[in-house]
Amino acid sequence: MGESQSDDKQVKTCCCFPRKSSSSAQTSQPSIASNILLTSSRSNPGNNERAVMQSIIENCMSNSNGWSGKLSTSYKIVSNKQPYVFKKWKDEAMCKYLGDNLNVINDLKRLRHGNIRVVYDYYPDPGGLLLEFLNLSLDELLKDNKLPECGTRLSILSDIANGLRYIHDYELVHNNLKCTNVLINENGTAKLADGCIQVNCSKNIQLAQSSKVDKIGYFCEEALRGMIDYSNDIYSFGAICLVVVSGKAIYDSNRKPTQLKDYLLNTSYKNWKYLKDKGIKWKKNINYLNIYRPRKVLLTLSAACLAENAKERPQIELVFTECKQVLDKWKQKSSQD
Repeated sequence: MGESQSDDKQVKTCCCFPRKSSSSAQTSQPSIASNILLTSSRSNPGNNERAVMQSIIENCMSNSNGWSGKLSTSYKIVSNKQPYVFKKWKDEAMCKYLGDNLNVINDLKRLRHGNIRVVYDYYPDPGGLLLEFLNLSLDELLKDNKLPECGTRLSILSDIANGLRYIHDYELVHNNLKCTNVLINENGTAKLADGCIQVNCSKNIQLAQSSKVDKIGYFCEEALRGMIDYSNDIYSFGAICLVVVSGKAIYDSNRKPTQLKDYLLNTSYKNWKYLKDKGIKWKKNINYLNIYRPRKVLLTLSAACLAENAKERPQIELVFTECKQVLDKWKQKSSQD
Protein backbone atom coordinates (compact mmCIF):
# COMPACT_ATOMS: atom_id res chain seq x y z
CA MET A 1 0.00 0.00 0.00
CA GLY A 2 2.96 2.27 0.48
CA GLU A 3 4.08 1.82 -3.11
CA SER A 4 5.12 5.19 -4.45
CA GLN A 5 4.19 6.90 -7.67
CA SER A 6 6.77 6.16 -10.36
CA ASP A 7 9.11 9.10 -10.91
CA ASP A 8 9.52 8.41 -14.61
CA LYS A 9 5.79 8.30 -15.34
CA GLN A 10 5.22 11.86 -16.47
CA VAL A 11 1.90 13.28 -17.59
CA LYS A 12 2.00 14.40 -21.20
CA THR A 13 -0.22 17.40 -20.81
CA CYS A 14 -2.33 19.24 -23.28
CA CYS A 15 -3.44 21.50 -20.46
CA CYS A 16 -5.40 19.19 -18.16
CA PHE A 17 -6.13 16.46 -20.68
CA PRO A 18 -3.15 15.11 -22.66
CA ARG A 19 -3.59 13.99 -26.21
CA LYS A 20 -2.36 10.68 -27.57
CA SER A 21 -1.03 10.59 -31.10
CA SER A 22 -3.17 8.73 -33.61
CA SER A 23 -0.35 6.26 -34.29
CA SER A 24 -0.11 5.44 -30.60
CA ALA A 25 -3.86 4.99 -30.34
CA GLN A 26 -3.83 2.57 -33.28
CA THR A 27 -0.88 0.46 -32.22
CA SER A 28 -1.38 0.34 -28.48
CA GLN A 29 -4.73 -0.46 -26.91
CA PRO A 30 -5.30 0.31 -23.21
CA SER A 31 -5.13 -2.61 -20.83
CA ILE A 32 -8.76 -2.10 -19.85
CA ALA A 33 -10.10 -1.67 -23.36
CA SER A 34 -12.67 -4.37 -22.68
CA ASN A 35 -14.44 -1.92 -20.38
CA ILE A 36 -14.89 0.75 -23.04
CA LEU A 37 -18.51 1.45 -23.88
CA LEU A 38 -19.26 2.42 -27.47
CA THR A 39 -22.06 4.93 -27.77
CA SER A 40 -24.52 4.34 -30.58
CA SER A 41 -25.26 7.02 -33.14
CA ARG A 42 -28.81 7.15 -31.81
CA SER A 43 -27.68 8.37 -28.39
CA ASN A 44 -24.71 10.42 -29.61
CA PRO A 45 -25.67 13.46 -31.68
CA GLY A 46 -23.49 13.62 -34.80
CA ASN A 47 -22.64 16.51 -37.10
CA ASN A 48 -25.90 16.12 -39.06
CA GLU A 49 -27.90 16.61 -35.90
CA ARG A 50 -25.99 19.59 -34.53
CA ALA A 51 -28.38 22.18 -35.95
CA VAL A 52 -31.39 20.37 -34.49
CA MET A 53 -29.71 19.95 -31.12
CA GLN A 54 -28.58 23.58 -31.16
CA SER A 55 -32.19 24.65 -31.64
CA ILE A 56 -33.37 22.38 -28.81
CA ILE A 57 -30.70 23.76 -26.49
CA GLU A 58 -31.52 27.38 -27.27
CA ASN A 59 -35.25 26.75 -26.84
CA CYS A 60 -34.68 25.05 -23.49
CA MET A 61 -32.43 27.85 -22.25
CA SER A 62 -35.01 30.48 -23.18
CA ASN A 63 -37.82 28.65 -21.38
CA SER A 64 -36.04 27.25 -18.34
CA ASN A 65 -33.88 28.64 -15.58
CA GLY A 66 -32.01 25.35 -15.26
CA TRP A 67 -30.17 24.60 -12.05
CA SER A 68 -27.33 26.94 -11.27
CA GLY A 69 -23.95 26.11 -9.75
CA LYS A 70 -20.96 28.26 -8.88
CA LEU A 71 -19.33 27.97 -12.28
CA SER A 72 -22.10 26.83 -14.61
CA THR A 73 -25.82 26.46 -15.22
CA SER A 74 -27.18 23.07 -16.28
CA TYR A 75 -30.27 22.39 -18.37
CA LYS A 76 -32.04 19.10 -18.98
CA ILE A 77 -32.37 18.51 -22.72
CA VAL A 78 -34.57 15.83 -24.30
CA SER A 79 -34.09 14.74 -27.91
CA ASN A 80 -35.79 11.66 -29.40
CA LYS A 81 -36.83 10.69 -25.87
CA GLN A 82 -33.16 10.63 -24.85
CA PRO A 83 -32.29 12.89 -21.88
CA TYR A 84 -29.10 14.94 -21.88
CA VAL A 85 -27.64 17.74 -19.80
CA PHE A 86 -26.35 20.94 -21.34
CA LYS A 87 -23.84 22.66 -19.06
CA LYS A 88 -23.31 26.33 -19.86
CA TRP A 89 -20.23 27.89 -18.32
CA LYS A 90 -20.60 31.20 -16.50
CA ASP A 91 -16.88 31.90 -16.72
CA GLU A 92 -16.05 33.61 -20.03
CA ALA A 93 -12.42 32.53 -19.69
CA MET A 94 -13.50 28.87 -19.64
CA CYS A 95 -15.72 29.34 -22.71
CA LYS A 96 -12.88 30.99 -24.59
CA TYR A 97 -10.44 28.31 -23.50
CA LEU A 98 -12.65 25.47 -24.75
CA GLY A 99 -13.42 27.34 -27.96
CA ASP A 100 -9.72 27.90 -28.69
CA ASN A 101 -8.66 24.36 -27.77
CA LEU A 102 -10.94 21.95 -29.60
CA ASN A 103 -8.40 19.18 -29.05
CA VAL A 104 -9.43 19.21 -25.38
CA ILE A 105 -13.05 18.65 -26.45
CA ASN A 106 -11.96 15.79 -28.70
CA ASP A 107 -10.05 14.23 -25.81
CA LEU A 108 -13.16 14.37 -23.65
CA LYS A 109 -15.46 13.04 -26.37
CA ARG A 110 -13.31 9.97 -27.02
CA LEU A 111 -13.55 8.74 -23.43
CA ARG A 112 -16.01 5.84 -23.28
CA HIS A 113 -16.09 3.89 -20.06
CA GLY A 114 -18.78 2.71 -17.69
CA ASN A 115 -17.43 4.86 -14.86
CA ILE A 116 -16.89 8.07 -16.85
CA ARG A 117 -19.68 10.52 -17.66
CA VAL A 118 -20.10 10.78 -21.43
CA VAL A 119 -19.25 14.10 -23.10
CA TYR A 120 -21.10 14.23 -26.42
CA ASP A 121 -20.21 17.61 -27.89
CA TYR A 122 -19.29 21.25 -27.34
CA TYR A 123 -21.50 24.12 -28.54
CA PRO A 124 -19.46 27.34 -28.69
CA ASP A 125 -22.39 29.71 -29.27
CA PRO A 126 -24.15 29.08 -25.94
CA GLY A 127 -20.73 28.15 -24.54
CA GLY A 128 -21.19 24.73 -23.01
CA LEU A 129 -21.01 20.95 -23.18
CA LEU A 130 -23.69 18.40 -24.00
CA LEU A 131 -23.38 15.62 -21.42
CA GLU A 132 -24.87 12.34 -20.29
CA PHE A 133 -27.86 12.92 -18.00
CA LEU A 134 -27.10 11.91 -14.40
CA ASN A 135 -29.13 13.71 -11.76
CA LEU A 136 -27.66 12.44 -8.48
CA SER A 137 -24.25 13.11 -6.94
CA LEU A 138 -22.37 11.50 -4.08
CA ASP A 139 -22.34 14.91 -2.40
CA GLU A 140 -26.15 15.05 -2.41
CA LEU A 141 -26.34 11.62 -0.79
CA LEU A 142 -23.96 12.81 1.90
CA LYS A 143 -25.78 16.08 2.62
CA ASP A 144 -29.18 14.36 2.70
CA ASN A 145 -27.80 11.68 5.01
CA LYS A 146 -28.75 9.06 2.44
CA LEU A 147 -25.46 7.29 1.87
CA PRO A 148 -26.34 3.67 1.03
CA GLU A 149 -25.49 0.49 2.91
CA CYS A 150 -21.98 -0.92 3.05
CA GLY A 151 -22.07 -3.04 -0.10
CA THR A 152 -23.18 -0.13 -2.27
CA ARG A 153 -20.57 2.14 -0.73
CA LEU A 154 -17.90 -0.39 -1.61
CA SER A 155 -19.23 -0.57 -5.17
CA ILE A 156 -19.08 3.22 -5.45
CA LEU A 157 -15.45 3.30 -4.29
CA SER A 158 -14.57 0.51 -6.71
CA ASP A 159 -16.29 2.40 -9.55
CA ILE A 160 -14.36 5.58 -8.77
CA ALA A 161 -11.04 3.73 -8.69
CA ASN A 162 -11.91 1.95 -11.93
CA GLY A 163 -12.73 5.25 -13.65
CA LEU A 164 -9.42 6.73 -12.49
CA ARG A 165 -7.59 3.62 -13.67
CA TYR A 166 -9.08 4.13 -17.13
CA ILE A 167 -8.12 7.79 -17.50
CA HIS A 168 -4.66 7.24 -15.98
CA ASP A 169 -4.14 4.41 -18.46
CA TYR A 170 -4.80 6.99 -21.18
CA GLU A 171 -2.24 9.30 -19.53
CA LEU A 172 -4.95 11.69 -18.32
CA VAL A 173 -5.49 13.31 -14.93
CA HIS A 174 -8.97 14.14 -13.66
CA ASN A 175 -7.63 16.83 -11.32
CA ASN A 176 -11.05 17.93 -10.12
CA LEU A 177 -12.19 14.92 -8.11
CA LYS A 178 -14.59 15.52 -5.23
CA CYS A 179 -17.98 14.23 -4.11
CA THR A 180 -19.90 16.75 -6.24
CA ASN A 181 -18.17 15.33 -9.34
CA VAL A 182 -19.00 11.70 -8.59
CA LEU A 183 -22.42 11.11 -10.16
CA ILE A 184 -24.68 8.09 -9.65
CA ASN A 185 -26.94 6.62 -12.33
CA GLU A 186 -30.24 4.81 -11.85
CA ASN A 187 -28.43 1.48 -11.43
CA GLY A 188 -26.23 2.79 -8.63
CA THR A 189 -23.11 2.97 -10.81
CA ALA A 190 -20.72 5.82 -9.98
CA LYS A 191 -19.31 7.94 -12.81
CA LEU A 192 -16.58 10.58 -12.76
CA ALA A 193 -17.58 13.97 -14.16
CA ASP A 194 -16.26 17.48 -14.83
CA GLY A 195 -12.64 16.52 -15.24
CA CYS A 196 -12.05 19.35 -17.70
CA ILE A 197 -12.74 22.16 -15.23
CA GLN A 198 -9.37 22.27 -13.52
CA VAL A 199 -7.01 23.20 -16.35
CA ASN A 200 -3.75 25.02 -15.82
CA CYS A 201 -3.37 26.62 -19.25
CA SER A 202 -5.45 29.58 -18.18
CA LYS A 203 -4.04 31.22 -15.07
CA ASN A 204 -7.26 33.16 -14.55
CA ILE A 205 -9.33 29.97 -14.40
CA GLN A 206 -6.85 28.31 -12.07
CA LEU A 207 -6.75 31.23 -9.64
CA ALA A 208 -10.52 31.66 -9.72
CA GLN A 209 -11.11 28.06 -8.69
CA SER A 210 -8.21 27.22 -6.40
CA SER A 211 -9.65 29.20 -3.48
CA LYS A 212 -13.13 27.63 -3.59
CA VAL A 213 -14.24 26.19 -0.26
CA ASP A 214 -15.58 23.01 -1.86
CA LYS A 215 -12.02 22.02 -2.80
CA ILE A 216 -10.76 22.08 0.79
CA GLY A 217 -9.87 18.59 1.91
CA TYR A 218 -10.17 17.07 -1.56
CA PHE A 219 -7.18 18.78 -3.18
CA CYS A 220 -3.54 18.27 -2.26
CA GLU A 221 -1.14 21.20 -2.17
CA GLU A 222 0.29 20.30 -5.58
CA ALA A 223 -3.14 20.47 -7.21
CA LEU A 224 -3.93 23.81 -5.58
CA ARG A 225 -0.66 25.19 -6.96
CA GLY A 226 -1.69 24.15 -10.47
CA MET A 227 0.57 21.11 -10.85
CA ILE A 228 -0.86 18.26 -12.95
CA ASP A 229 0.05 14.79 -11.71
CA TYR A 230 -1.55 11.38 -11.23
CA SER A 231 -0.96 11.64 -7.49
CA ASN A 232 -3.45 14.54 -7.32
CA ASP A 233 -6.24 12.08 -8.14
CA ILE A 234 -4.95 9.56 -5.60
CA TYR A 235 -5.11 12.19 -2.86
CA SER A 236 -8.66 13.14 -3.88
CA PHE A 237 -9.69 9.48 -3.90
CA GLY A 238 -8.36 9.13 -0.35
CA ALA A 239 -10.55 12.04 0.72
CA ILE A 240 -13.64 10.57 -0.95
CA CYS A 241 -12.91 7.16 0.57
CA LEU A 242 -12.79 8.79 4.00
CA VAL A 243 -16.14 10.50 3.39
CA VAL A 244 -17.81 7.31 2.13
CA VAL A 245 -16.59 5.23 5.07
CA SER A 246 -17.36 7.79 7.79
CA GLY A 247 -20.48 9.41 6.33
CA LYS A 248 -19.08 12.80 7.37
CA ALA A 249 -18.16 15.90 5.37
CA ILE A 250 -14.51 16.26 4.40
CA TYR A 251 -14.57 19.84 5.71
CA ASP A 252 -16.80 21.43 8.34
CA SER A 253 -16.10 24.96 9.59
CA ASN A 254 -18.09 24.22 12.77
CA ARG A 255 -16.03 21.15 13.62
CA LYS A 256 -12.70 21.03 15.39
CA PRO A 257 -10.56 20.04 13.66
CA THR A 258 -12.31 21.30 10.55
CA GLN A 259 -10.70 18.78 8.18
CA LEU A 260 -11.83 15.18 8.46
CA LYS A 261 -8.40 13.80 7.58
CA ASP A 262 -7.02 15.11 10.89
CA TYR A 263 -9.05 12.47 12.72
CA LEU A 264 -7.27 9.91 10.56
CA LEU A 265 -3.70 11.22 10.49
CA ASN A 266 -3.09 14.03 12.99
CA THR A 267 -1.58 12.60 16.17
CA SER A 268 -3.20 15.34 18.26
CA TYR A 269 -6.74 14.55 17.07
CA LYS A 270 -6.41 10.98 15.79
CA ASN A 271 -9.68 9.20 16.52
CA TRP A 272 -10.74 6.42 14.16
CA LYS A 273 -13.86 5.78 16.23
CA TYR A 274 -15.13 9.22 15.20
CA LEU A 275 -14.78 8.06 11.59
CA LYS A 276 -17.35 5.31 12.11
CA ASP A 277 -20.77 5.81 10.54
CA LYS A 278 -23.17 4.56 13.19
CA GLY A 279 -25.94 4.25 10.62
CA ILE A 280 -24.37 1.17 9.04
CA LYS A 281 -22.65 -2.00 10.23
CA TRP A 282 -19.51 -3.36 8.60
CA LYS A 283 -19.43 -7.15 8.57
CA LYS A 284 -16.24 -8.64 9.96
CA ASN A 285 -14.75 -11.70 8.31
CA ILE A 286 -13.52 -13.94 11.11
CA ASN A 287 -11.43 -17.08 10.68
CA TYR A 288 -9.02 -19.04 12.84
CA LEU A 289 -6.06 -16.84 11.95
CA ASN A 290 -7.35 -13.28 11.96
CA ILE A 291 -10.28 -10.89 11.84
CA TYR A 292 -10.77 -9.03 8.57
CA ARG A 293 -12.22 -5.57 9.20
CA PRO A 294 -13.19 -3.87 5.91
CA ARG A 295 -13.68 -0.45 7.52
CA LYS A 296 -10.15 -0.40 8.88
CA VAL A 297 -8.76 -1.66 5.58
CA LEU A 298 -10.41 1.27 3.79
CA LEU A 299 -9.27 3.79 6.41
CA THR A 300 -5.72 2.48 6.03
CA LEU A 301 -6.01 2.86 2.26
CA SER A 302 -7.36 6.38 2.69
CA ALA A 303 -4.44 7.29 4.95
CA ALA A 304 -1.96 6.08 2.33
CA CYS A 305 -3.68 8.08 -0.42
CA LEU A 306 -3.73 11.23 1.73
CA ALA A 307 0.02 11.18 2.35
CA GLU A 308 1.50 14.68 2.23
CA ASN A 309 4.43 13.44 0.15
CA ALA A 310 3.11 12.68 -3.34
CA LYS A 311 5.73 9.98 -3.88
CA GLU A 312 4.37 8.02 -0.92
CA ARG A 313 0.86 7.76 -2.37
CA PRO A 314 -0.02 4.42 -4.01
CA GLN A 315 -0.59 4.09 -7.73
CA ILE A 316 -4.13 3.74 -9.01
CA GLU A 317 -3.74 0.06 -9.90
CA LEU A 318 -2.98 -0.76 -6.28
CA VAL A 319 -5.89 1.40 -5.09
CA PHE A 320 -8.30 -0.33 -7.46
CA THR A 321 -7.06 -3.79 -6.48
CA GLU A 322 -7.52 -3.01 -2.79
CA CYS A 323 -11.08 -1.71 -3.35
CA LYS A 324 -11.96 -4.70 -5.51
CA GLN A 325 -10.67 -7.15 -2.90
CA VAL A 326 -12.72 -5.52 -0.15
CA LEU A 327 -15.82 -5.58 -2.36
CA ASP A 328 -15.30 -9.23 -3.36
CA LYS A 329 -14.82 -10.30 0.26
CA TRP A 330 -17.96 -8.38 1.22
CA LYS A 331 -19.98 -10.15 -1.47
CA GLN A 332 -18.59 -13.51 -0.37
CA LYS A 333 -19.45 -12.83 3.26
CA SER A 334 -22.95 -11.62 2.34
CA SER A 335 -23.65 -14.75 0.29
CA GLN A 336 -22.70 -16.92 3.28
CA ASP A 337 -25.01 -15.14 5.74
